[in-house]
Amino acid sequence: MFDLRDIYALPKRWTQQLRTRQIQKRQWSDASETELRKIARSSSGYTADTSYSHSMRVEEADFAHASTDHETYTSNTRFTSGWRFGAINGAISVCVVFFINLVVTILVSARKDGVFFDGDCDRASKLNTGLHLLINILSTILLSSSNYCMQCLSAPTRKEIDDAHSKGKWLDIGVQSVHNLRNIDRRRAVVWLLLGLSSLPLHLFYNSAVFLSISSNNYFALSVRESFINSPDCGECGAIFSNTTVAVGNYNTAIPDVARMMLKKARNNKLDRLSNLDCIREYAEPIQTKRRNVLLVTADDRMPAPNVTANGTANIYAWNDFDASAASIVSSAMNSYGWICSDDPTWRWTSPCSTLIDAIKSKPDDWKVGHTDGVFSDSYNPTYPVDYCLSETSEPRCKVQVMLTIAILVTVLNIFKAVFIFYTALGTKENPLMTMGDAVASFLERRDGTTKEMCLLSIRDVKTNDRYFPAGPITWKGEQRRFKDVTSRRRRSVTFIA
Repeated sequence: MFDLRDIYALPKRWTQQLRTRQIQKRQWSDASETELRKIARSSSGYTADTSYSHSMRVEEADFAHASTDHETYTSNTRFTSGWRFGAINGAISVCVVFFINLVVTILVSARKDGVFFDGDCDRASKLNTGLHLLINILSTILLSSSNYCMQCLSAPTRKEIDDAHSKGKWLDIGVQSVHNLRNIDRRRAVVWLLLGLSSLPLHLFYNSAVFLSISSNNYFALSVRESFINSPDCGECGAIFSNTTVAVGNYNTAIPDVARMMLKKARNNKLDRLSNLDCIREYAEPIQTKRRNVLLVTADDRMPAPNVTANGTANIYAWNDFDASAASIVSSAMNSYGWICSDDPTWRWTSPCSTLIDAIKSKPDDWKVGHTDGVFSDSYNPTYPVDYCLSETSEPRCKVQVMLTIAILVTVLNIFKAVFIFYTALGTKENPLMTMGDAVASFLERRDGTTKEMCLLSIRDVKTNDRYFPAGPITWKGEQRRFKDVTSRRRRSVTFIA
């Protein structure tokens, strides 16, 4: 049966429940004082519950003990969690990179001209690619660790945010920020600047520390009759230079030796026979790595009688040299193989040989070659046809070299970065707000009086009103926002370019 006394007691139970909920939720001005203690000391007639008071003292003691444990835990985990842990890992990684750079620099300093490898070009090319891949990995470790610490250094603390807000200024949180540098601790700003300055030379020079050099061959091109190939010896090789009316500079000793050597190789079938077109293609290179001296051979009946030469007996009609060092100068490189174009009188003064090669290739059977030495006048520069070439081959030779000065510079910058990053992790006492989550937690724990009741405040409102925050109600516009709107166009442009 339903009892009327239950209806009478129902409001009393509701009142008691409401009072209990108030006691559980309400906090007085004194952080250690609850409503129960306030009621116990009041003159309302209630008697203080000493057992509850004892329970509260036990809970307070437990809370104090828990707080001490929390402080000990925080101290022990300071360097094993959070942003400091990332900075320490970055510092250790930078030290590993420093050790690698130091070992390589010491090894290179003990080698002549910093030669790391000297030999086959294919192997040298693969080694060069592998070393540059390693350099890119090491530089990525250096620059990413540096960038992470720069972001940690530019992140503001809660105090710095409050100070900035009180002056009507804003700060960035969660991003790399140059804007923050004017409002953060001076020491952190200086370390940030030093880390940034040490990154610039690494970007510019690190990849230049290792380079591939290709050996380019000097050679002579000699125009000869087939009788030269068939001669039993090369007794006449030096006769052409006995005429004092022909100026040949320092070639009077080099060319006879080359002629004798080429004759010996030709008679032993150790020279490659090339058609005119192949010969032009092979030798029209400013950097010659695969071939050396060449004989430009013509049938006897297509050549003038020997008496047109210097002494009337030699079968060598013209000689030209190729200087490998000419490739280092742009203007000289365009004419470095000018002997190929010696039949065209314009190559020396108006049209570089590099611009005439295609025309010569189009008519290889009409190819003629003469002297290109500047001591000969055009009237004394006859040209001779070419039937085929006998070419001396050469194994390409390459070097992988390390520039010692750049290696030392990179190593020094490396140790500086390690010092700055260790200082960031171990020497920074402040706890900056690294992410938006850190900021939300901080403002929930202790709200900012300057921005109180400004929940609709946007970055555009702050930038529009310099030195102060807009006061009064703000109208909600309900505009559609996208992820790109979080950052400015300038920041996006700089990020894409960098």
